[in-house]
Order: sequence, then C-alpha cells, then structure tokens
Amino acid sequence: MKLLNIFLTIVVLTVSIALAVYLAGCNKRATRAVVVSLLQQIPRSCLVMETAEELTLASVDGGSMLLGPRCGMAAAVRRSHWGIELSDIQLKDVVVSGREVRVKLPDPTVFDTAVDLASFRFLTRRSGLQAITDAVLGRSLFRELAEIACQTPPKYSLEQIQTRRKEFARRLNEQAATLFAAKDLVVRFE
Repeated sequence: MKLLNIFLTIVVLTVSIALAVYLAGCNKRATRAVVVSLLQQIPRSCLVMETAEELTLASVDGGSMLLGPRCGMAAAVRRSHWGIELSDIQLKDVVVSGREVRVKLPDPTVFDTAVDLASFRFLTRRSGLQAITDAVLGRSLFRELAEIACQTPPKYSLEQIQTRRKEFARRLNEQAATLFAAKDLVVRFE
C-alpha cells in the first residue's frame, strides 16, 4: 500500500511538473506572438530612424579625336532615410524570460533616397563640335550627369549598418517602453 501511495505521488508530481512546463511554454509563445503583433502594427512612417546626408558624384568622360572632348562632373547632396522594417521580425527573434522580452532587430535599411536638385553643381568641358552634336542629337550633358547622380544607389559597409542598428536599438529602448507597459512587459531591443 505504501508503495502504491509513493508511486501515485510520484506520478501526480510528474504530471504537475509537465503541465507547469507546458503552460509556461504556452505563455512564452503567447507573449512572443503579442510582441510581434504589436511591433507589426506600427506604421512604417514611424520607423524612419535617421535621415543621412551625403555627397553623390557623377562623371562622364567621352568624346573623340574628331569631335573633341565631352567630359563632365556633377556633385549634389543626397538624403537617405534609414529605418527598421519591423514586419521582418519573426517569432524566433523574440526571447521571453518571465516579464522580460528581448527582441533582436533586423538590420536597418535605406527606405528612400532623394537627391536635392537645388544642390547640383556641374563642371563640364566640351568642344564646339560636341556642343553642336549634342544639339542635333537632342542630348544634354547636364541631364546625363543629373541622371547618373540620381540613379546611383548609395553603398554602405557592414560596419556602418551595424553601427546604425545599435543606435536604433538604443533609441527604441528609450522611447518604446510605454508601448508595452499596458501588456505588463519589459521589452529590450538588441
């Protein structure tokens, strides 16, 4: 009889522990789903974290021996709008530990770039024959330079991207605490 009581006690304790572990896992999954859902509801316009200005350059080096030189260089200011696409956050990027939640942010991306047309500065050199050829063919050295400057995408190193990611995580940690306070969660972005 004692052996049966000990066995039943062990079975009840084992089932209780397994149920507690299962319920804790369900709670973590539910918390992850709530966090991802809240993050994905934030409008994209709110995620522009930085506007960076840089100088963009374009050059044309052409011409011929017969018609003479047709060269030019243009410089302009380009604005790039950096941000984080929160819809890219997956459930695997969210780690729950009690009330504390850690969210691994995706790498920041450039949402949009625009060249300030008023900032264009041109330096050109072309012969008279090239100028006549441009007029006859309906082409413009200034327009070609502007198109090259506007269409050249910005290039960023992995180090620049990671630096921005750390800065964005710091700013989100400072500013987004109230977003999750209603759900009684402490969220840390990494």
